[in-house]
Order: sequence, then C-alpha cells, then structure tokens
Amino acid sequence: MQPTRGPAPPRTAAAAAQQAQVAASLAGAVDLGAIRARAEAAERAAASPPPSPGGGSYVIDVTESTFQTEVIDRSFQVPVILDLWAEWCQPCKQLSPVLEKLVAEGDGAWILAKVDIDSNQRLAEG
Repeated sequence: MQPTRGPAPPRTAAAAAQQAQVAASLAGAVDLGAIRARAEAAERAAASPPPSPGGGSYVIDVTESTFQTEVIDRSFQVPVILDLWAEWCQPCKQLSPVLEKLVAEGDGAWILAKVDIDSNQRLAEG
C-alpha cells in the first residue's frame, strides 16, 4: 500500500493557474453537512421535554402501558436503565437510592426507569 499524497503537481503553467484558481474559490468554504447536523441536533433537543430542576424527570415510573414510550422510544435519544423493584425486596431498597443519586449527578446523561414488578409482572417476566 502506497502512502497517500496530495494532488499531483500541475504539468503545465495553465494547469497550475487553474489549480490555484480552484483552491482560491474554495477558500472559506463551509461544510453544510456539519451545519445541518448541528441544526437537526438542536431540533431534537428542543423537541425533548426539558428536565425539571433537581433531576426529578430523570427518574420515571414505568408501567406496562407506558413502557413503549417511556423506555423503548426514549432509549433512542438517551440511555435508559431499568430498576426492577418490589416493596418486599431488601436489596432493591438498598440499590434504588444509589441509582437515584447517580442519575441526579448524571444530569440527564441517562434516565432511570423504575418498574414495580408486583404491579407489572409481565414486564418482569418478558
């Protein structure tokens, strides 16, 4: 494999002049694709609901009826971590506060979706 080199040197003075003219015409050119990508990212951010102060919206309660929108659809925008818990589960009572603290510190980098498995058994089984 040969190393990549810049454009071939012009063979004639006319070719050199044309190459210089093309280079001058591209001076200050703007990558429109990058501008479009930034605009689309801004539109997506504007379409997302704003987080409430204190990170409250980073922790959501999920049911069987809201699982599609709150977890599946939202996971295309931001990582969603599931916290499957039950009132009788002692390890859950220890882990949940830690997860809630971490998601608040993450400031929107990810979402904590809490699922009560006693009320939503199909989600726990699925």
